Amino acid sequence: MKRPTVLTLIILLAFASAGCDSAGTHSDDPALRTAWEQDFDASTEGWLGAETTGASGWCGEIGHIDVEGGPVAPSDGSGYAVVEQGACNAYWQEQGFASSAPYGPFGAYFDAWPTGGFAGDLDVYLDPDWSASSDGALFTYAASIRLLDREYPENFRYFYVPVTKDGGRLLVAGRAVTEAGWYTFRHRFSSEDGALAVDFALLRGGQVLFTQPVTSTAVSEEAPASFETSNVGNGYAWFVAIRPDLRLPIDEHRLLQDEQSQSGKASSYCPSTSRLDCDPAHGAEPLIAHGAHDPH
Repeated sequence: MKRPTVLTLIILLAFASAGCDSAGTHSDDPALRTAWEQDFDASTEGWLGAETTGASGWCGEIGHIDVEGGPVAPSDGSGYAVVEQGACNAYWQEQGFASSAPYGPFGAYFDAWPTGGFAGDLDVYLDPDWSASSDGALFTYAASIRLLDREYPENFRYFYVPVTKDGGRLLVAGRAVTEAGWYTFRHRFSSEDGALAVDFALLRGGQVLFTQPVTSTAVSEEAPASFETSNVGNGYAWFVAIRPDLRLPIDEHRLLQDEQSQSGKASSYCPSTSRLDCDPAHGAEPLIAHGAHDPH
């Protein structure tokens, strides 16, 4: 039995708080390389909203934009996606969930902490002109982890990034963004003497604009250090809530690990970005079977 009251609380608090490619390195952290990526050049496969029926779907809408068909150019490559808040599909409405926005797993789930930890990236287009609208929440982005000793749906924990408008300023996690463009939202998951440490960084053009530690999970209000990294696996990216009048461009969804981790865990990732249900022969479990759609 699902618990709609928990998810409803998560979504309300969001507004209240307002292809495997290992070639690329990341200038702010040279040890990190791309272990999995959805570049949105050809499709939005791997991201799920109300257009997907049944328990595998979720809420809101996601659409694909090619390089010549959108209001902005892609962050990289020849396409990007646009996500919107919207009603949940029929299945989730029957479970008591009214609306939210799409989510997408960070590649196939792994069940062993990788050497050097990992990071989840998503490029999001931000425009300070959105600040012409009224003050308040614009959207809330979240990255999740899985606790390996817990059963679904009690195993997910979430780390929020509020994007708000306040006094004419566009704020990401309380920091002002003054120029329109693509920004990378990164959650870095690392180990400090065996305990989980989480940092959020905002990047532009591969350069870090700011980094700040994440001191608590959303809703459950647990310190990341209360989790042993040996009990942590990767989760997914999720737009908990988006202002209804906002169509939000996203691009370059990535899971990053250091090179040593990749060499030891290559079998844990889908062999291409176009395969959502990974071949068990490659050691990766199907994403859909884990209920990534039902944030807790």
